[in-house]
Amino acid sequence: MRFAWMVATCAAVFVNAGCGGGGKDGKSSSQPGTEDKKAPAAKLVKVDLSSLGLPLTIDAPEGAVAVKEFGANVVKLRETFELSIEDGKRDVAAWKKELQESKVSPVKEFFVDTPATLYYSFAVGGDPKTMSHVFFLNTSVAGKDYHVSSRGAHINSTRKKESADLAFKCAQTLAPK
Repeated sequence: MRFAWMVATCAAVFVNAGCGGGGKDGKSSSQPGTEDKKAPAAKLVKVDLSSLGLPLTIDAPEGAVAVKEFGANVVKLRETFELSIEDGKRDVAAWKKELQESKVSPVKEFFVDTPATLYYSFAVGGDPKTMSHVFFLNTSVAGKDYHVSSRGAHINSTRKKESADLAFKCAQTLAPK
């Protein structure tokens, strides 16, 4: 009984943090009217990805680190900035088709829609109060293919368009070391 209560409590805390509880007034920073008016411009620095086995660098906000997370190559700064860099290209056309057929979280808008890149917004679970911004970018660096994607887009600050734009800008700076 005690174990079940502990599991239920932990689950409630996790769901509350991910779904909109957490702010001083119970509002998530992703809810309309609670966004920062104008965040200061982030100072970008080169992050060396060689610790991940990638002979690359990428621009990211000062303080960001390159780490392995659940087998993925991630560049992150707390919960405010997160990208994933993986070998190979993603099938952007197939992904777009799947997104367009989604009934659960339909795409609201495509900001960038090219054969190599999708950057779009959608309402998590169809709820317009929980807009999320996500991108997938295929690129070649020094003759090798990679795809870079936003991570943490569902529960972190990448829901904010400003934060997602910064991550998208950084994703385009992948370069050989």
